[in-house]
Amino acid sequence: MKIVLCDDDRNSLEQMAENVKEVAPEAEIYYYISVKDLIESRKVFDIAFLDIEMDNNNDGFKAAKYVKEKNNDCIIAFFTNYDSYAREGYNYRAYRFILKDEGTQLIRHHFSETIKEYYRVTGRISLISGVGKRIVSIKNIMYIQMKDHYADVYLSNGDKCLWRKPLYSMEPYLWGFNFERCHNSYIVNMEYVKEKVKNQFILKNGTSLKIGRTYMKAINDKYMNL
Repeated sequence: MKIVLCDDDRNSLEQMAENVKEVAPEAEIYYYISVKDLIESRKVFDIAFLDIEMDNNNDGFKAAKYVKEKNNDCIIAFFTNYDSYAREGYNYRAYRFILKDEGTQLIRHHFSETIKEYYRVTGRISLISGVGKRIVSIKNIMYIQMKDHYADVYLSNGDKCLWRKPLYSMEPYLWGFNFERCHNSYIVNMEYVKEKVKNQFILKNGTSLKIGRTYMKAINDKYMNL
């Protein structure tokens, strides 16, 4: 994941970089003090945090145009001292507008939410493995076993990771993929289901997952051929 920061205030730029490192230590971070330097870099970015008001005008929109031309899926968040730029900013599909005087904690929250949006849009999530954080493609998840406020995530290569989120926070990441809740404890990726035998799903690797009574009718109605 490549993140770019662009602000003509060097102190602000350094503070932004520190905040991004806190919430995304795994990211490659690039920062520029002018739009000209950003454009001349010719780099492609996944996430852009851009000050709207640079060089005494709204050159942040010029920076946004550049990053979108290089990568139309780039997630953009604008920094500004005013909220009057919002309407024009949405022409660049800006995900978020961050007021510079909101305070460190709230600004860091905006950074975190913008990075989460990148993972959601690209179909990837950040999980915890034995060696630290790990970025995983959602399509490689076989099934998820729910715990109290977290889940064990089982991958197609046999690895297991930890996802520290309750179910309601996980669901937006899984929309658009072929996942089904089949039990109070399990969410299964139907792409890895080999067959349904009575009240169980048999996965392609031989794992069996119980289908709860609450979910049986919906599963039978939707997947008659399993």
